[in-house]
Amino acid sequence: MKAFLNVNSMDFNAAESMAPTQEWELSPDNPRGLVEYPTKYTKFQNITTLWLFITANYGASKTEIQYLGFKGEHTGYRREPISTVYEIRPLAAEKDLFQANQRGGLM
Repeated sequence: MKAFLNVNSMDFNAAESMAPTQEWELSPDNPRGLVEYPTKYTKFQNITTLWLFITANYGASKTEIQYLGFKGEHTGYRREPISTVYEIRPLAAEKDLFQANQRGGLM
């Protein structure tokens, strides 16, 4: 199983060609029991997206996942910078555009 962290979009081709953040060899010995797979602690911090890619299913015709559990702490904080633009005085061209839009002149 491969894990990809903080990737905005993913498909099967990308999952096969990209280097994962971490990869685990799944245990075929205990398919219905509890198995814990440790993570690299330093890699699994400040996660916004998590993609899991199951690469093999030991010869079965389909893969069925009954339960996935995650241990950890959720902080609720996003530590990303906020990109904003502040204007003290609008430019004349922007003012004319705004007024025309308010009158319904632009769509």
